[in-house]
Amino acid sequence: MSQFLDLTKQLRFEEFKQELGAAAQGPWTWPRLFRLMEDLGLKDINGYMAAGWWVPVEARKDPQELDRLAALVEEAMAQGRFPDPDQPYSWEEVRRLGELCGLTPQDLVESLIWQYSLTLGEEVFAGALRKIAQSPD
Repeated sequence: MSQFLDLTKQLRFEEFKQELGAAAQGPWTWPRLFRLMEDLGLKDINGYMAAGWWVPVEARKDPQELDRLAALVEEAMAQGRFPDPDQPYSWEEVRRLGELCGLTPQDLVESLIWQYSLTLGEEVFAGALRKIAQSPD
C-alpha cells in the first residue's frame, strides 16, 4: 500500500508542477519565497521547520541524502551556528538553513509543491504561487 501511495504522490507532484508551469519555475528569491509563505498563511515557522517541509523532494526518496542534511543541521546546532528548535525561528533561519544545506529558494518552492500536491489545498497554493510569481520583487 505504501508504494502505491508514494507513486500516487510522485505522479501528482509531477502533474501539479507541470500545471503550475512558469510560476513554479520562478525565478524565486528568498524574499519572494517568504512572501509566498506569508500569502499561504504560514505563521508557524517552527512548525514548518519541524515538519520537514523544507526537505527537498529528492531527499525524501534518498535516506542517505536525508541523513546528510540532518547531520549538517545537527552539527551547526552543536557548534552554535544554528539555533536549537526550542528557539523561535524567523524567515532568516529558514534562509540560513537553506544556505547551510545548499538549498535554493527554488528547492523550497518545489518542496511546497510536493507538500500541497494531492491535498485539498492545491487550488489555494496554486493561486498564491501564481500571484507571487507574477509580482515584482
